[in-house]
Amino acid sequence: MNKQHLQRGLFSSVATLAAAATLMVGGVTVSAPAAVALEKDGQYYSSKQPYVAPDEQTVASYSKAPAGYAPIYTESMARHGSRGLSSYKYDALLMKMAEAAAKDNGFTSAAVKDEFLANLKAITAANVANGYGMLTGQGADQHQGIGERAYQRNKTLFDAAAKSGDKQAIAYQSSGEARATESGENFARGFNAASGGELADSTVTPADPAGTGEAAKFDKTPNTLYFHKTDNPDGTTKTGDALKIAQEYEDFIANDKTIAGAEDTIASDPQLTAASHDLLRQIFTDDFLAKLADGGYTWYNTADGTKNGAVNCAPGADPAKDADACGEAKKKIASEYDAAMDLYNLYIIAADMKNENTGSHTFDFDRYFRGDHAADARLFAWALDAEDFYEKGPSRAGQNETYKIAQPLLDDFFNAIDKRVNGGKTVATFRFAHAETMMPFAALLGLPYSTQQAADSATDVYTYDNNEWRGEKVTPMAANVQWDVVAKPGNDPATGRAYTPLVRMLYNEKEIGFRDECMPIAKDSHWYKLTELKTCLNADADGKHNTLGDAARLTDGSNPLVPLVSEYASWWQAPQFNEDGTLKSAGKVLNRKVLAENDEKVVAINNAAAKGATATTPSEQQQRALSDRDADKDVATAFRDGFGPVIGAYFADGYNDGNLDKVAAVMNDNGWSGNPAKNVNQYPRPYVTDRGTWAPIADKATGFNQNTGSNDLAGLPKSLNIIKVNTDADGKALGSDGKLHAPDYPKNSYEGSFPSGHTNKAYSRGVVLATLVPQLAPEILARTSEAGNNRIVLGVHYPLDVMAGRIGGQASVAAYMNEHADEVKAASDQLVGYLTARCKADGNGDTLEECIANTGADGSNGYRNSFVDAVSTKPVTDRASALEAYRARMTYGFARTGAAGKAFTAPQGASALLAYAYPQLTDAQRDAVLAATAIDSGYPLDASSQGWERIDLAAALSATVSIDRTGKVVAVTPAAKPSVVTVTDNGGNGSQHNGRPSKPTVTVDANAANGGQLSRTGADVNAVAVAMTLLALAGISLSLWKVRR
Repeated sequence: MNKQHLQRGLFSSVATLAAAATLMVGGVTVSAPAAVALEKDGQYYSSKQPYVAPDEQTVASYSKAPAGYAPIYTESMARHGSRGLSSYKYDALLMKMAEAAAKDNGFTSAAVKDEFLANLKAITAANVANGYGMLTGQGADQHQGIGERAYQRNKTLFDAAAKSGDKQAIAYQSSGEARATESGENFARGFNAASGGELADSTVTPADPAGTGEAAKFDKTPNTLYFHKTDNPDGTTKTGDALKIAQEYEDFIANDKTIAGAEDTIASDPQLTAASHDLLRQIFTDDFLAKLADGGYTWYNTADGTKNGAVNCAPGADPAKDADACGEAKKKIASEYDAAMDLYNLYIIAADMKNENTGSHTFDFDRYFRGDHAADARLFAWALDAEDFYEKGPSRAGQNETYKIAQPLLDDFFNAIDKRVNGGKTVATFRFAHAETMMPFAALLGLPYSTQQAADSATDVYTYDNNEWRGEKVTPMAANVQWDVVAKPGNDPATGRAYTPLVRMLYNEKEIGFRDECMPIAKDSHWYKLTELKTCLNADADGKHNTLGDAARLTDGSNPLVPLVSEYASWWQAPQFNEDGTLKSAGKVLNRKVLAENDEKVVAINNAAAKGATATTPSEQQQRALSDRDADKDVATAFRDGFGPVIGAYFADGYNDGNLDKVAAVMNDNGWSGNPAKNVNQYPRPYVTDRGTWAPIADKATGFNQNTGSNDLAGLPKSLNIIKVNTDADGKALGSDGKLHAPDYPKNSYEGSFPSGHTNKAYSRGVVLATLVPQLAPEILARTSEAGNNRIVLGVHYPLDVMAGRIGGQASVAAYMNEHADEVKAASDQLVGYLTARCKADGNGDTLEECIANTGADGSNGYRNSFVDAVSTKPVTDRASALEAYRARMTYGFARTGAAGKAFTAPQGASALLAYAYPQLTDAQRDAVLAATAIDSGYPLDASSQGWERIDLAAALSATVSIDRTGKVVAVTPAAKPSVVTVTDNGGNGSQHNGRPSKPTVTVDANAANGGQLSRTGADVNAVAVAMTLLALAGISLSLWKVRR
């Protein structure tokens, strides 16, 4: 176990499962699940499970490429094959323990002592002979077989490459670790033997060779194959983005309190302690074990077993040739669990050393795990799997670090295909790495057994009962992922462009589909369009993938957005499902009035936006909406408008060239998934053909939803007059950014509509920018609201969906700012510093505020938008109209569903959103500002949003806040930039400004000075509304303003 949580002695009080095999976690006993996979043999080898090659029937069942398509490329990533012990540690420490037992009469008998010592000496000698950490005979055989079968599967590709005469070649890559390279060497031997060596010399020349001889053709690529550590296997340190990714991951593992707590919960399970004692008492006396349990013994992996002893090297080893034959001094046995786990590790590695387990090196560790002790093995496997699951696999709900680290590898897969499709000569790329590579990659791809996260809880932890993740299934020795690519010559008559290449995947040489979000070319096909995979696998390139799993997607308890938008359940009763996924009950409209208004608004906005569209060219607003489909990924394009043309260009440059990497990190790292709420509510999309028969189940034959439902629509129309964007054969159309984007009509049709995930993500970006540059908050937030509104423009969401997305986006940013204040501060400094430097260099001002004023970014030369509709009725041409557009989209003009005039209480943590606008205010004072600028109560989703629906962030970030001498907020006034003044009374001379404030003020009855609860009456809120709009909307009546909200 190579990380600190489970290894640092947390298991000193852990325990075991009884022979009946039940698990108790957090005091709750759960029955053992039915044995799965290789568990049925009672072996429990965890991630040391030897590779099981596919049988002939599996190989024969691989699907053929569609007619007219031929193979053009294949690529893979494989874990190294079976190996011996990675270093002299488990055997070394148990030998120290055995020596003490021999001295203190601690063995149960002389025969047991002799047998145990003989086993230890034999496995150590076998590893010395083989080389610690190196492949065993099994490992070599595994990869030779995989290489042979890789050639046979793509024989036509490789035979054509050998005969082409245009220098087509194979690329071999390694993490740089010796056993990874050795695995690749054996793969190449099997491949070349099968092919007759026809491409043995046709290899890509590596930029950084992994060694000499056979290793010379392997390129060391630790950035994609050893991404989990800042230090590479060759001792160098990563740089650039690779270093940043590794540092963030290492920091996550070292400091995530939830994971540490979950591992503590597992470590403190009393059954593991019982299992440890049960296992060891086969060998050692109870008195000896009692002394160990009481702290009477501690053995370090040093020559004399003491903490500061000399280096301990395996007997007979040559450290100059095998550095791993000398152990790590920090490893120790200080508890029964430590010793039992070391013995378990020898048991599971012995399964990978069958070729070496012979002659004078014969050992038998199976004998300690037979019969009732198989239950012990199961518990130790669970403990080992838990550490891997939390630190390298899907981990806990809400985290994305274990997904992010594998993104460069997925990018490399796609980039390699693109190079080949665009004329590259490399016909295959074979990569060799580690379990630490495979586990995050499997989670990122959503491979079988890697789709489900554990709860975001330190007590409700991963177990074999509640999660199917198993090391033996996810990453056995030599585990591999292989992609085959086929192409069809000529142009597709439907599009006039080249046919899209197709891809299929093998996982451990079994043909599988990509995750459910990806649509194959036909029902039951394993072939997918390359464009489809780029969309569905990179849909959340910030790391928040749909692979967050069933727990995140289908439960309603752990995702913070679910309760904030739960008022929706009073208008619509979601369909329910049986355990096998079939429909149990259809959906039912509970409030026809609210959902009818929802229908009217989506049709009005969508139809207005479609004016001017043709059969081949989307309208101008549709093109803008298509571009915004990827606003969360292409932040520079989507949000530059919010800064105005001049500063916006600076922002885009800095974001794209990496100068704003800290800003990007904050935007990419915050945010909550909208999928849990989407799956809880399951409302049909506005564009589906029949909302009455709609059910949220994909029909892969058509690419749409299954029409198997019988929803009670309470008289609402079964279909709406939604005008779809005309798309090409790949389901895409040209956006305003000049790129092709998918409006996602087929893919989204079987996903629930409420809430809007894209709006949620857009706000998680836009709110960050608005809080860090509050001088332009109204413009940035108006642009953000446009991105959300554009989901309605495309006809893929209703206004209520978008309103819910705003709630989730701003709430998630506030949560992130409270939890990651240092990262946000660094991002703020970077953004303001960079923009200021660019402004100064171009003569636009020495400060950012001067630059904003000189370029007109907060006025008529700022964010502009000419699109209007029934909700946002005026073009955005300046700040006043930007504020008006933002307010209008806060409620979309819905009639109230609750009472007006209710007191407003700021949501917990919301004050963080004002921290950079008003750094001199306390949290309570900032809450007062939120109260003063909040809209009235009673609009849809207000009842469940805990105040988030009412927060007018654009107004709150653009005001002058007046406080009296006691610190009480007495007035909030619309302003060109956020500021704070101290006044002697509610209108007298202030300490920062002479005379009375020149703009209308709002008196706030809030006990901000002493932290009392902040609340407003309905009348107060109406007064705020008047004050905040007078400057921008002179002459417009309050009643008209209410309608336009």
